[in-house]
Amino acid sequence: MAHLLILDGEAEKALATIARLETLEGMDHPALALLKSRALLVAGRKTRRAVPC
Repeated sequence: MAHLLILDGEAEKALATIARLETLEGMDHPALALLKSRALLVAGRKTRRAVPC
């Protein structure tokens, strides 16, 4: 669902969907991080990258 919202340009709705999924137990999945990054890009926001140690 979040992917389709991103494709439709509904980044804020996608981010809300992703945030809700992130609160569910066991939903710490790398795909959510990728979707969130894409949604932030569509919304015109920049993501913060972790600097490797």
